[in-house]
Amino acid sequence: MAFTRRHYEAVGDIIARSGDEELRSMLEEYFSEMFDKDNPLYKRELFQRRCNVEVTKEKREGSYLKDGVYYSADGTALMDWNL
Repeated sequence: MAFTRRHYEAVGDIIARSGDEELRSMLEEYFSEMFDKDNPLYKRELFQRRCNVEVTKEKREGSYLKDGVYYSADGTALMDWNL
């Protein structure tokens, strides 16, 4: 299935509603990886703005995805995508 601009915008709008900056950042990263694989013309910067995410290297450094679970740099499980 190919995503369209309306899909990107709808997902971005839903993410932007979250009051949790770390959650918005994690969701943006997860969906960006998926959208980028789907569409070589995908523009991550536009999606970040739509999600109301200011992603910096420092915020992402150390966090990682393992077996469908996002972890912070200290090893705390943040989001389980296997639910």
